[in-house]
Amino acid sequence: MKKIDLLHTTILIVAILCGYSALQSIFYILAVLSDVDPYRLRPTDYASLDIHLFLSGGNPLPTIVQVALFSAACIILIRNGKKYAAAILHWAGPAVDDENSVEVHLDRYNILFALFIGIGLYTLIQALPNALYHSFQQFSYKISNDLYKTLTPEKDHLIMEWLRVTIGALLIYAAPSLTNYIDKTIAVRLDSGSQSS
Repeated sequence: MKKIDLLHTTILIVAILCGYSALQSIFYILAVLSDVDPYRLRPTDYASLDIHLFLSGGNPLPTIVQVALFSAACIILIRNGKKYAAAILHWAGPAVDDENSVEVHLDRYNILFALFIGIGLYTLIQALPNALYHSFQQFSYKISNDLYKTLTPEKDHLIMEWLRVTIGALLIYAAPSLTNYIDKTIAVRLDSGSQSS
């Protein structure tokens, strides 16, 4: 298996996970909507609805946008996975790029490299819609002229989501360095420990 094929497979797995997240959100919307009777819903009942789905009085728009973004990410990753795999290998540097054309074994180094890329890409894709939503919510709260602002957006959510986006991007960017570090230090110690016992 070529290294580009290994990364392409990893990107396809991330695309499948994005599609699964989209389906999960769709089923979640349907489950919540099936339990809500709009004719019997009083204003005090809005507090019992899930805060992530029905913010500001029954608005499912954030979750619908999240479904659309996960679906778009799934389609884009499936269509352009090979190009993205080549771009990631190009970013990884000449040491990894030289191995692109030859067959590689599924050793610890290649599996760790693909794992870091996959975790980083999925974390980035999963956190970006939430980070954008919380940023928009914070922005709209700041510019609102309403005297009776009902919902104060929490800055903790905004900071955590942008931190997750940053961690995902850093995992993709630092995948070669992390893989080299683990392969040369931690894995060598594990191998020497297993040989001595």
